[in-house]
Amino acid sequence: GLKMTAPSSLSFLACACMLLSARARGQALPPEHEDPAWTQRRPPPSCTDDRSKPWCSRKPRARAADVTASCAWPRAYNTSAPRVPGGSVLNVHIVPHTHDDVGWLKTVDEYFTGANQSIQVAGVQFIIDTVISELLADPRRTFTYVETAFFARWWREQLPVTRDAVRRLVASGQLGFANGGWCMSDEASAHYADMVEQQTAGLRFLQRELGVVPRVGWQVDPFGHSAFMGTLYALLGQRAFGFGRIDYQDRAKREALRTLEVVMEPSPSLGPQAAVLAAVMRGYGPPPGFNWEWFDGGDDPVVDDPDLEGGNVDRLVDAFVSAALEQAEHYAHCEDGDCDVMFTMGSDFHYGNARSWFKNLDKIIHYVNLDGRVNAFYSHPEDYFSKKAASRHAWTTKADDWFPYCDGNAAYHPDPAHPDQGRVEDLGGHAFWTGYFASRPALKGLVREASQALQVCRHLEFAVPGAAGGGDAAGAGAAVSSER
Repeated sequence: GLKMTAPSSLSFLACACMLLSARARGQALPPEHEDPAWTQRRPPPSCTDDRSKPWCSRKPRARAADVTASCAWPRAYNTSAPRVPGGSVLNVHIVPHTHDDVGWLKTVDEYFTGANQSIQVAGVQFIIDTVISELLADPRRTFTYVETAFFARWWREQLPVTRDAVRRLVASGQLGFANGGWCMSDEASAHYADMVEQQTAGLRFLQRELGVVPRVGWQVDPFGHSAFMGTLYALLGQRAFGFGRIDYQDRAKREALRTLEVVMEPSPSLGPQAAVLAAVMRGYGPPPGFNWEWFDGGDDPVVDDPDLEGGNVDRLVDAFVSAALEQAEHYAHCEDGDCDVMFTMGSDFHYGNARSWFKNLDKIIHYVNLDGRVNAFYSHPEDYFSKKAASRHAWTTKADDWFPYCDGNAAYHPDPAHPDQGRVEDLGGHAFWTGYFASRPALKGLVREASQALQVCRHLEFAVPGAAGGGDAAGAGAAVSSER
């Protein structure tokens, strides 16, 4: 079986890959985080008048302005709508999440504590604090966390009463985990042995402390993807994974052909054992207009009090429905029972003020469902992928890597006789993410040397029973890290 190495060694060894592509220390962030996949120009949904697609041609049941004017305060928001099967209505899985880089512009510990805010406004301990408080305040809310390196730091500071409360949130399904690795490892410059080590460390921690093993992978920010990652997820029992970055020309073609979600069959030798459902997501941030993170160019909140100026519920509901139906034209296959899209509500170091997010999400879910054109509800990636896997849709397959990765703009023009043999029109805006393949050789050399030393300790552990602290390579791994 796979053995867990010490998290202290993994912070240097297996997660160092995330530092290879880091920006220079002190570089300012853009005023607002926007996913390139969301900001590409796309036409509005074209199916709203197509009666052969009932999920897309539904009319509003009620306008929010009429509802808000007739309701007394204080107001309760209904966020408990279940998924609607059958393909008659589009289901929008609302997935609150945060993406917390395990080392980028600041050190891992600085990101956790919130130090050096002049470099980047981020403090992961406060993200987890406020998220847990908001989940405890309403049992209908959900949240998905990913980076075990930060969660383990937060966990060791908690009192037993808080740990018990978190375990109850996990058991009830409110707090979920995706990926489960110590970090979200790079897939280009990292060695496969280190990828296995860091994934094992995170999964062991979650299983030991919370009794949970994530069933879906989550590689939303690495710059391109290797076939090995699909194999690793499959062998770990994770039957699906989502990611956010592929080459812009590939994305344009897959959007046109509705093949953004595929079955990866990356290992000829393992065959179906290594097959895994892979989803090229619409980036990993929220749709434009629905970013409620204050430090990150936050959008206007949902204003539904008729006695206050700035009421915007109808406008936001229309924008939400339009974004959902447009995304469904590229992702959903309602004719096959797959009438689901996923909105990833969160981005880099979001939910530092989780109240801002959940208060607005409660409102938007409530009013979208009163409108009735789509069905929105709190969810997890695991719930979304389970519905995809249960559909009758015949998924296309892919066996090779998703490299290299470049941002840009493109349009795909299918051949009428052979849609998959059309022409990609390059619209410019190139930004290649390949320089880190060959940069920072000294750091990469240290990583390789540390990895070799760790593997030597592991072999000695099995050769000499009782070595390295009673048959556990964790002590040896910590020693290697300390020496470095």
